[in-house]
Amino acid sequence: MNLRNLFKSNIPIIWIETHEYERAKKEVEKIASEEGKDIRTWTITKGIQGENLKPKEEGFLKPEEEPYDTPEVPLNYITNPEINSTTLIVMDFHRFLDSAEILRKMLDVYEEARKNFNQLIIISPVTDIPTEIEKYVTLIELPLPDQETLKETLEKIVSDHEGLLDEKWEKQFWTNPNITKEICRAASGLTLNEFENAVTLSIASKNKIDIKDIFEQKKQMILKTAGLQIFDPKEIDEVKGLDRAKEYITKAIKSGLGKGSLLVGIPGTGKSLLAKQVGRITGLPTIILDLGMIFGSLVGESERRISHALKTVEAMAPCILFIDELEKGISGINSSAMTDGGTGSRVFGKFLTWLNDKNSGVYVIATANDLSLIPPNS
Repeated sequence: MNLRNLFKSNIPIIWIETHEYERAKKEVEKIASEEGKDIRTWTITKGIQGENLKPKEEGFLKPEEEPYDTPEVPLNYITNPEINSTTLIVMDFHRFLDSAEILRKMLDVYEEARKNFNQLIIISPVTDIPTEIEKYVTLIELPLPDQETLKETLEKIVSDHEGLLDEKWEKQFWTNPNITKEICRAASGLTLNEFENAVTLSIASKNKIDIKDIFEQKKQMILKTAGLQIFDPKEIDEVKGLDRAKEYITKAIKSGLGKGSLLVGIPGTGKSLLAKQVGRITGLPTIILDLGMIFGSLVGESERRISHALKTVEAMAPCILFIDELEKGISGINSSAMTDGGTGSRVFGKFLTWLNDKNSGVYVIATANDLSLIPPNS
């Protein structure tokens, strides 16, 4: 769904899911400005802000007249009949949607904002949209930076750090376009903030940009994600034997054919070691998914965790996703409807759907001791 088209359609409430507040805000401001709209921003810490504020807006800006740190303020503002052709950007508004009054006011926003050509833009990293308003909110996800955006950011950072970079490396950077391509390709899946942090840290420590530092930033993504950990291939010695299986999996990964492999056998036959060794042979990062750590106590938490984990893994592509003893991670799935309200079935269903649809360069290697415990329809 195109954000620009949503503006042209005068959609009253747009929810942008992203962790990149500033990038989303700049994108909204750019489009709103082109559409000739006034632009205002509200946060709980600063209230309503914007350029060329009009006298009729002052009542929303003075804490003594109306506290600016209450969620009613932006909603009252955007529904005020004197406010028109205005885009109001609000941050983290999902935190206030547990109030019946706020939910009712959101429905008022939908009706009143459309009449006055106003728009409420919610920027939030989560999409906990209450049932009462979900039909009135248009949800879009801000895509991660594309290669062109990363390239522009990279070149700006290099220009800003002129004099701090190794002269030989800097000359190669500006004369060899492959260096830029390799860095930006390695950064695929990072937010713009994460990319900037990785690049500036590399410059500060090495006086150049090292792709290894980009991958270190990606490792941070793994560490912050429930159920995931990254495996260092240096931790194991070379696996002896199982040469045919090793050769088959290695060829499948390098050729890009196939989605993954399931290694089945009794415990102690080297299945897990083989899976980890393949990462060492191919030079790809190996990410371990612990399905047991995916499950949470809150309703919907497990489904969100598996979705977030799979998105994070895709951001690391090309890579290997390793699931050890798959049957234990999905134990009880056949009786999931009676034991956990179907959570286990939904989590595993999300994983299977992702596995079937993926084309992101993630090769899945799973091991199992007892094939009979895995549902036949899997």
